[in-house]
Amino acid sequence: APTSRAPAELGGGFTAGATFRGELEGEFDVVVEVFDLGSLVVPNLHISGVAQYDPMQLEVALAREMGPWTANIGATYKRWSAFPGWRRPTVECPSSQPACEALDVEPVDFHDTIVPRVGASFAIEIAQQATSRVRAGAFYEPSPAPEQSKSSNYWDNDRVALTVGYGVEMVEPLPPVALDVFYQHHLLIART
Repeated sequence: APTSRAPAELGGGFTAGATFRGELEGEFDVVVEVFDLGSLVVPNLHISGVAQYDPMQLEVALAREMGPWTANIGATYKRWSAFPGWRRPTVECPSSQPACEALDVEPVDFHDTIVPRVGASFAIEIAQQATSRVRAGAFYEPSPAPEQSKSSNYWDNDRVALTVGYGVEMVEPLPPVALDVFYQHHLLIART
């Protein structure tokens, strides 16, 4: 999946950025041939679908440095409407018999989402060659799944994530090392 970014210094302590991530899809397809059953003929069984999927995403963010503080806001657009679904038909009708009553896979009908984000960090100078940062943030991620009223339903919720983190960065003459740790807590919003 292609990824590209575009940062920009706006002056007055403001910076902006945009990141594009292309669609990433991992498919599998296995054909099971059944034979040696005498006069019983079983069509080939296709076990196929999508094992992993990330939608195309476009993220934009704006940050401002104010002394030791940095605050940022941003949003990510996720194109879930292009998701083809996890499953493919197990039995495909032959071209000579297009209406062979094979079960069709229900469409997923995901919708696109926008994920707003907010965060802040505070820099603490430990020594002339080392700085630590305390960070906190939050985001709201809506579910791309439609109202769950069909024969097939998807277990997915809107969620709010709260994050905290701590980092230390060293510069010469110390080894140029940065270490960051963080924690995210996801709160699922109830759904029927």
